[in-house]
This record gives sequence, C-alpha cells and structure tokens, in this order.
Amino acid sequence: MADTSGAFAPEIRHGLYELAGGREGFYRLVAAMHERIIRDDILGPLFADADHLVPVTEFFVGAFGGEGDPAGLGALCAAHHGRELTEVQRRRYVQQMMASADDSGFPDAPEVRAVFAAWLEWGTRTALLAARGEPAPQPPGWLLAALDKPSRP
Repeated sequence: MADTSGAFAPEIRHGLYELAGGREGFYRLVAAMHERIIRDDILGPLFADADHLVPVTEFFVGAFGGEGDPAGLGALCAAHHGRELTEVQRRRYVQQMMASADDSGFPDAPEVRAVFAAWLEWGTRTALLAARGEPAPQPPGWLLAALDKPSRP
C-alpha cells in the first residue's frame, strides 16, 4: 500500500510552477484557452474584445508560485465585478480550461491536474460571487498548501 501520510511530496508541492512549464507553459495554456474560448458560443461573446493573454498568464504564474503578478484575489474580484456571469458560463470556462491544458501540453500528472482543477473550481466560483457583488472567500487552506502559499487570516 502506498504511503499517503503527506498530501503532496515536497518536490511536487514546491514544483507545481516548474512542472507546469513555468511562465512559458502558462502562456501556452492561456493562448490555447483564448483560441478555444473565442470560438465558443457561450464564452466567445464575453471575451470578444478582451486583451487578456498577458494579464491572465501573469495571474496564473503568480498563483502557481512563479514571479508573476501576485494581485490575487482582489484582481480576480475586480475583473469580474458587475459582469452578468452565469453558472453555465462558469462550467464551460472550467471545461474549456481543462481542454486547453490538454491542447497546450500542460502536465497531465495527477498531482498537477488535481491542484489545477481545484484551483479553477475555486477561482471560477469566486469570480461568479464577485460578479454578483458578493464577498469573496479566501482560498481554502488545503488549496494554499497545495500551491505552497501562506494562508491569510
């Protein structure tokens, strides 16, 4: 039976950014997402005029432990505040991001994809709350630990 005493092996937890291919890997991911989303009948209208390749890449880089824009939760909420987003759009975004991970060569190792999927779920649900003007929750401690981020009180 495998040892499951630690949630993530230190080399995995500390290396998610590197395992994902660093800044270049996240840029490929966001570029693949952009290509999918602009053709998507549900999401395309939301992103038609968006110039988000660099800001979204920097957001992911910072979120996953690289030297990116660490704006974090405040920037996520501000970017979505007042938008008329729906649960259908949120789900499609997650679906398209996971497909974009496949398209871009994002690592498919379970320890990388599980954290990425959990982060997408948390982030998109938080964006939906922000769009409605509701307070955004802090990321859960277990997600911050998986990303090797300090929690905030």
